[in-house]
Amino acid sequence: NTCELLDDEQILEMLDEKAIHAHRGRALNPENPFIRGTAQNPDTYFQARETVNPYYAATPGIVQSCMDRFAELTGRQYSLCEYYGAPDAEHLIVVLGSGSGVTKETMEYLAKQGDDKLGLVNLHLYRPFPVDALLEKIPATTKSIAVLDRTKEPGSRGEPLYKDVVTALAEGLADDKLACDRMPIVIGGRFGLSSKDFTPAMVKGVFDELKKAKPKNHFTIGINDDLSGTSLDFDPSFIVEQPGVYSAMFYGQGSDGTVGANKNTIKIIGSQTKQHAQG
Repeated sequence: NTCELLDDEQILEMLDEKAIHAHRGRALNPENPFIRGTAQNPDTYFQARETVNPYYAATPGIVQSCMDRFAELTGRQYSLCEYYGAPDAEHLIVVLGSGSGVTKETMEYLAKQGDDKLGLVNLHLYRPFPVDALLEKIPATTKSIAVLDRTKEPGSRGEPLYKDVVTALAEGLADDKLACDRMPIVIGGRFGLSSKDFTPAMVKGVFDELKKAKPKNHFTIGINDDLSGTSLDFDPSFIVEQPGVYSAMFYGQGSDGTVGANKNTIKIIGSQTKQHAQG
């Protein structure tokens, strides 16, 4: 993928020299000896372990302040939790990482086709989990939510992000912090394991599932699970058409240089032109 790099001056502005020196000063060094990893008795260990709570509670605010500082320097504004879509959306996808880009693009395309009750919640911070930031982004009109995880937890009742979102929504509803009058239907699914493609057709398949009266929970998308029946159906012919986008497919036989030539071509286009290239 094409990346827009920061200037060295911008990077240096984000660095706190005193904090860096303080961090390095805590390293194990014979010039500055100290004890680490001492044994603690049961009468004090529990209490000591809970002393980390204020640090974790303060972390989301610190991260957001750094994001705001980054925006001042670069013009790129990020937040702990970002929402895209209709303010009165009924069906949401919650995801983090690279899956958010294709979800946003597909959702915008569907909105132009009249399917405008869709939303996306994109998390930029996972631990500590930003509960309040997430609850603020959930529209009051939300009916169903699909949480997409790019991992699998065999034996668990759900993957990590799914379980965190369900817990956050349940606690938010109990504490009157959730805008919805009732708990939305929440389903969890897996995608993209081992870099399996995640396409607009699959995103549409997830949104189509959310519109059902009883959507499938603990699903997979992008594969045909003919063993345990977890996979969702989707139309592979669905393509998001964008003006100015050019695509090409190259065929080669083993060791004929096709892969290397295409990789180099993509790098040249991405680095020497103003085009965004990926492959």
